[in-house]
Amino acid sequence: MRTIPATTENAYFAADLITRQVNEYRDYRPDGSYMARQLLVSGVEPLRLELDHFVESVLNDRQPEVSGQEGLRNLELALKCLESLERPEAIA
Repeated sequence: MRTIPATTENAYFAADLITRQVNEYRDYRPDGSYMARQLLVSGVEPLRLELDHFVESVLNDRQPEVSGQEGLRNLELALKCLESLERPEAIA
C-alpha cells in the first residue's frame, strides 16, 4: 500500500495511491473514539486524461487546452519551488 498522509488542524487524511481511496479521520475524543469516512475520488486517471487530450488535439489539428508555452512556465515554476526547498535564500 502506498499512502500519502496529510494532517490538518482538525483532521487526518490518508490517501491510498493503489486503491485510489481517501479516508478522513476527525473529531478525536478523550475516550479514543473518532469520526471516519471515505471520501469519493474520481475513477479517472488524470495523467491518462492529459495524454488522451494531447493525442486528440494532434489528431484533430486543434489547440490543446494548455499550450506548450504555458506548460514550460509551469515547469519553470515547479523547478523554482524545488530549488527553494534546497536553498531557501533562492526565493526572489
